[in-house]
Amino acid sequence: MTHREFAIDLAQKAGVIMRENFLLGMKKEWKEDGSPLTVTDKRINEMFVFAVQENYPEYGIIAEEGGSTRGSEEYVWVCDPIDGTMPFSHGIPTFVFAIALVRDGKVILGVVYDPVLDRLFVGELGQGATMNGEPITVSPNAHLQNSQVNCESLTWWTEIGLSHEIITQEFIKKNVYPLRHATSIYSGMLVAAGELSASLTGSKFVWDCASVKIIIEEAGGKATDINGQDQRYDRPLNGFIVTNGKIHDEVIGILQKARMHVSR
Repeated sequence: MTHREFAIDLAQKAGVIMRENFLLGMKKEWKEDGSPLTVTDKRINEMFVFAVQENYPEYGIIAEEGGSTRGSEEYVWVCDPIDGTMPFSHGIPTFVFAIALVRDGKVILGVVYDPVLDRLFVGELGQGATMNGEPITVSPNAHLQNSQVNCESLTWWTEIGLSHEIITQEFIKKNVYPLRHATSIYSGMLVAAGELSASLTGSKFVWDCASVKIIIEEAGGKATDINGQDQRYDRPLNGFIVTNGKIHDEVIGILQKARMHVSR
């Protein structure tokens, strides 16, 4: 079984579990950061960890809900069992399973599965990006003006020293209404498919971003940290910005303005 086949097989199995357990009135725990945790998160996370240990025992693991193993591994599997647990646990159908393979800090494979609409996104280094086997490309928008953008979590932006209010104000000046799906990966796939022009998250967690990185770039877009720089995806991140590439510098410029505002 290839890496690609392994990741797709896990994604499809995770999708079955998510669909079976997507019900109103779902029981949930609450983490210290205020985000929810469900039995489904734990079950899929355990399935992922077990599968990697069985098939790739020499590889490292980074998993959101536990079981991570790190060392000097060249290869690391990164997984978010449910990106979008907030909507998932509240009856909102915007959540995905995400898995990525990282080699020496660089993402070489990403698979994201939306089990509600049965949309399977795959990006592999040098192989392009697809949704359900069909090639996808980012939006051709050359300017941020009038674009559609996703912008996640107030808390994250504050933690990394940026003013979410200034970011929002700058978007509104350009007639951009920032959306929030409460899932950076779901939104990232909409950028890769050309529906949104950009998605911004202040997250430092690689499981929120690694799978998106390769899919976006293979679809013709760009993914960097909040300063427009590349970063490793086997360690904490400095935020995560994805765009169609054409408006990337414009978006980074807005973030720089937000930083100057809070540093005065």
